Amino acid sequence: MSGDKETLISMGFPEAKVLKALKKTKNAGLQPAMDWILAHQDEPDVESEEDDGEITADQQTAQSLKCDDCGKLLRDVHAVKTGHVNFSESTAQIKPLTEEEKKQKIKELETRIAARREEKRLEREQEARQKETIRRATGVEMQLIREKLQQEEMQKQVEARKRQKEEDRIAKERVRKQLEADKLERQRQAEERKRLAEGKPLAVQQPAAPVVQQPTKDYQEARIQIRVPNGAPITKVFNAEDKLSVVYEFVKSQYPNDFKLMQTFPRKVLDGPSLNQTLKELGLVPSAALVVQ
Repeated sequence: MSGDKETLISMGFPEAKVLKALKKTKNAGLQPAMDWILAHQDEPDVESEEDDGEITADQQTAQSLKCDDCGKLLRDVHAVKTGHVNFSESTAQIKPLTEEEKKQKIKELETRIAARREEKRLEREQEARQKETIRRATGVEMQLIREKLQQEEMQKQVEARKRQKEEDRIAKERVRKQLEADKLERQRQAEERKRLAEGKPLAVQQPAAPVVQQPTKDYQEARIQIRVPNGAPITKVFNAEDKLSVVYEFVKSQYPNDFKLMQTFPRKVLDGPSLNQTLKELGLVPSAALVVQ
């Protein structure tokens, strides 16, 4: 039996696996041991102490196994191949394999092992390709989602800049018109004072042209320029829904004297009931100029 052991070890099988195979096949020969190793490649090599198949010294008297179902002496893994289940020990000795037969069996076993390894390699490659395909598809999908989100964000920023630019243009235009109206009002008052000083009658004031109201947008902010006596104008952005009293509170924090706020165009003192009106209701959005008096 030592020749079978050495032959199997020389083929690259672990010694523990070889010893276990010879024990499991009851030293029936090289071929049964090789078949057992091939059928139990994934099992541990070390035999458990509680193994019921262990053969003691006084049990190693049989020379072979006999199948009671068909009467054959066993050399291969007979039960696996035929499905037979009834076996008994036999004193008939199986003829040992010749060197040529051993070489042929070894060659067949190596071929079967190589085929099994190639099959596993192909399975691993197929699994790897499937995983790579899924990974690439997922990567492409995520990249498309990121690009879409970036485009949407850029579009929002462009629209926000356009909207802010338009609101600033409208606010500047309104402030410019108010400044021009204030200038004309100052010129008129100066002319009146001059005529009074010279004793001339006051000029008949022509009715002002009706102001054409432009369609209003739903502005959310009000940019208010506040002119205080002997100081630089103060500009602050309020919420369009803030009441006029909020503007008064802000001016008090900057100008502690008693005062009233006056709208420059059209000229109007904003106090009393106006304090409870919103800036939107008073027409002070998106921008306006107020004078502290």
